[in-house]
Amino acid sequence: MTYTASILREKRHGLYLVLLLGFVLLTVLSGVSPVHSIEQNTDGNGSSPYQAGFPAQVSGDVYDQIKVTDLDGDGTNEMVFGATDGCVHVINHDGTERRNGFWPKHTGGPVMAGVEVGDINKDGASEVVASSFDGKVYALTRTGFTMWNKDTGGSLVLAKPELADINGDKVLDIIVGSQSKKVFAIDRRGQLLWENRVTGKVSGPVVVKDLDGDDTFEVIAGTDDGWVNVIQANGGTRSGWPKECGGEAGFFPFVPQVADLDEDGEKEIIIGSPGQNMVTILSMDGKVRQKIRFPGQVHDSVNIADIDGDGHLDLLAADDQGYLSVVNLRETMQNPTTERAVQFPGWPRKMGEHLFGSPRVSDIDGDGLPDIIYTAWNSRGEGLSSGSVGAVNLDGTSVKGFPKETGKSFGKVSIADLDNDGDLELIVPGGIGLTGKQIHVYDCPGKVVLRMAVVGVSYTY
Repeated sequence: MTYTASILREKRHGLYLVLLLGFVLLTVLSGVSPVHSIEQNTDGNGSSPYQAGFPAQVSGDVYDQIKVTDLDGDGTNEMVFGATDGCVHVINHDGTERRNGFWPKHTGGPVMAGVEVGDINKDGASEVVASSFDGKVYALTRTGFTMWNKDTGGSLVLAKPELADINGDKVLDIIVGSQSKKVFAIDRRGQLLWENRVTGKVSGPVVVKDLDGDDTFEVIAGTDDGWVNVIQANGGTRSGWPKECGGEAGFFPFVPQVADLDEDGEKEIIIGSPGQNMVTILSMDGKVRQKIRFPGQVHDSVNIADIDGDGHLDLLAADDQGYLSVVNLRETMQNPTTERAVQFPGWPRKMGEHLFGSPRVSDIDGDGLPDIIYTAWNSRGEGLSSGSVGAVNLDGTSVKGFPKETGKSFGKVSIADLDNDGDLELIVPGGIGLTGKQIHVYDCPGKVVLRMAVVGVSYTY
């Protein structure tokens, strides 16, 4: 299938919605069967083969990152995610879909955003919180029973809910942005704590961080009109905000990130600039620290990590022109008046036609060095060849067995020990637009890292 290419070439919101709903309708009418467990497939690459039971199929497309958690407390992990069929799904580690209780749980619209899992009511059990295209936030028990839903008055597109104790009562609250041009804080009972009217629609996830080190959270929201809003824990707008960072965002939102980039003890906000091939760095009081130019637009959050082990943070970004960038932040920020990104040797690299999910960093091949993992899609490809997951070393060489074809993919990968065997699994959402099965899980040789502190000394196993 190649019709999904027009999603990113056309910037009109109306067409985006038509195409999205077309995907949903096509998926439902095609009679796609529920998840089935299949025999292990080594996919011919000789390394990081499919985990037994995968790839797995659900009756809708999966656009965002898949949550890995022990949902029911039985000592085994599950994968929890939403899909465009309007359901929240739970997949066991063996690829079978959970169908006891109320799973899969239907909401009032497509669930394109990732879900969150946490004990929001302090009963000792995990709950699932999901955002639906119908504009409602759903709180579900671990069996899928609806505890409550809260209407935000606008569609929740890729606006994953965040869980944090925003009011300091030692209980997790839910914070989410909506296309109603508001950000909401909701308590464990589904009651509104506060709402803040921001500059425009919020189609992506907010970030909840303590910006200034005062032990209270701030909420950072990027709006579809190109502004960054910072909201205090009490729901008021922080002084010095909002700030404009670009033009209209289009369908795929621009997602903020927060980190102390220059290691001066103060956090910065980093966000792609809509309509510009830029990433903007803002101080916590709203001043523009620097703008850094990239080959394309950076939609998802950048990844901040020490990629070369020199003790200083670096920046990794994926853009809509298919480039992956690895930036030496220390050298780049020494020249704040220039837009030039000081890239590591050999970077940026063209990895596909379009990249949207934030790249991840993990040692998935077990060689002791970090790997960079990303998803890509190609509008000229057919079926599985229309998208892939790639993994490369810092020198740009591919990790053995990669890239792997997954069909179209927009979301971030997840990396976890899914089956509790001590090594890592790579979990990839793919197959958008009937280009393949949706849940791809690869058994990687990288090991789970355990750290112990003994008499002030850190050991890694």
